[in-house]
Amino acid sequence: MARPRTNAAEALKRTRESARKVSEQTGKKRLKRLLAKAQNDLNQRIVRAEGLKGPGKDSFTAAQLRITLLQVEQVTKDLNRGMKDLVVSQGKTAAEAAAAGTLDYMAKAERKYMGINARLPLAEAVLMDRAVTRTEASILRRLTAAGGKEEPGILQRNGMATVTKFEESLQLGIVARKPWTEMRADLISESAFLKQAPAHWAERIVRTELMGAYNRSSWETVRDAQNELGDMVKILSATFDDRTAWDSYLVHGDRKSVV
Repeated sequence: MARPRTNAAEALKRTRESARKVSEQTGKKRLKRLLAKAQNDLNQRIVRAEGLKGPGKDSFTAAQLRITLLQVEQVTKDLNRGMKDLVVSQGKTAAEAAAAGTLDYMAKAERKYMGINARLPLAEAVLMDRAVTRTEASILRRLTAAGGKEEPGILQRNGMATVTKFEESLQLGIVARKPWTEMRADLISESAFLKQAPAHWAERIVRTELMGAYNRSSWETVRDAQNELGDMVKILSATFDDRTAWDSYLVHGDRKSVV
């Protein structure tokens, strides 16, 4: 199925609205620090992507990285000059004029790769920020904070200090749109246990945490809409198999596990 065409201005507008909301939750300084890390990571990956044989700088991957980088840079500029005034008070015309170069590239990329434009996933990344969500920043933190009662041995596998490193790594990975293989490698580098364990342990953490964050973000969007529009219906569908461990039952982002 072909990707639907996405409007560059609308995608950037949603990114700015998301950034404004996240900055109110975390504070500008915290968000700018995350964006600076993402900018550095994206610059390095763009150099690698453009150096590949074949399509190189004209590939879908390189274009997606560059769009992500441009959005990171634009949001950082907005934060530096006052995002609320730019996005809310001055309106659409001023906001788009300030990002003309970014919008031009996004529009060209959309013509070549339909559906490539998307808002920066800041709303999902903030769910990994313990300053905002506290003990619910990650599923691993929830289990660790429970003292191992929900799953025996959880504290032996990952202490709270390691969980904090995981959350920071996953938060960066979400914003910079890192592939799961790279995010898995990042987790392994942070944990003595994962360095000794089979690769599927790290893979399971990445999949569980990311799916949990994205589904939880969707649930919060429905909740916000319900507050404004009235009762909404949320339909949850999750499939488990014989590889599913206890912490993965929380992958859908709700607080209760499903068996």
